[in-house]
Amino acid sequence: MDPSSLLEQLRDVHTPDSIGSWPPAIGWVLLVVFITLGISALVWFTIRWYRANAWRRAALKEFKLLKQSYQQSPSPQSLSMIVILLKRCASTVKQNSALLAVTGEQWRLTLQESESPLQTHDLELLTTGHYKASCERLDSSALSRIERWIKDLKSTTKKTYSDNQESSQS
Repeated sequence: MDPSSLLEQLRDVHTPDSIGSWPPAIGWVLLVVFITLGISALVWFTIRWYRANAWRRAALKEFKLLKQSYQQSPSPQSLSMIVILLKRCASTVKQNSALLAVTGEQWRLTLQESESPLQTHDLELLTTGHYKASCERLDSSALSRIERWIKDLKSTTKKTYSDNQESSQS
């Protein structure tokens, strides 16, 4: 065999095709899936949190108006409106409409739950002050503590799966 004839039989060097970008490797697919799930979960929890605190935003807006009214002309009636707002807040959070009718020592205990920022003097005025013909005035720091109470109010009752099942069967 002639070496030149062997060389003529050889073909040119074949370069491989370039690596395509599609389909991506499984790692990239999983990364995109997990990022999408993470962002979706974040959006869902944010919307859920925002809706769950709608009552708080409404209560703070109403308290701001009541606070201005009370500071302009303090009276047992305006103090009573503040107490009614606080009872509505507690009733909403605890999902117990019976709290709307609570008075006296039971109302004081409700106001003191879970590290309340309210002081003894504030509690006295909020439990009995609005029943008097003339009452002591809540100062601006007391009104700020009431606002903090609304902001910090958290549910102490946890709904369980069995509670949800019982309510859906009713």
